[in-house]
Amino acid sequence: TNIFTKCPTCLDKTEPNICEELYREIDCPPDGSNLRDALVKSFEGGTLLKDRLCEKCFGQRALNYNQIDDIRTAKFITVTLKRAEIVNEIPRIVDNNVIATDNVELLDLKGNSGTFEPIAVIKHRGSLNAQGESSGHYTADIKNHKLQRWFRTSDNDIPIPILPSDVTQRG
Repeated sequence: TNIFTKCPTCLDKTEPNICEELYREIDCPPDGSNLRDALVKSFEGGTLLKDRLCEKCFGQRALNYNQIDDIRTAKFITVTLKRAEIVNEIPRIVDNNVIATDNVELLDLKGNSGTFEPIAVIKHRGSLNAQGESSGHYTADIKNHKLQRWFRTSDNDIPIPILPSDVTQRG
């Protein structure tokens, strides 16, 4: 991906800093939202920087971007949601329901578009202790590409077919 900052007023932009990104971790979207929208914002939208001002506009806060360089070479993207947070010094699990079964179309730095199809949603059932350490069990909802059907599985369990509407929203 390319990481750069850009002023929303004068459009002055820093030179892109190219880095390998194995996965993208994003804040858990609001309850009832669609992961697709959060991914478009994460890969195409800028994040307002509190401590970076434009040198040309004298005070305009800059936006930080982290975009895919060439989407034609990206076979897949891996995304994790931040499902744990600290509130009043107490760790808690973010239990927002987020729809994660819709395809997402993303643009790269050059304006090329690519569509990504969800293939798996992994869910953790468990808890956090006072130190923020988790315990529990993982299950997975997996999409069979050939059959275009979703299945739920866990460890040694035989996968069972599920409807797209039954794919976990707490992955």
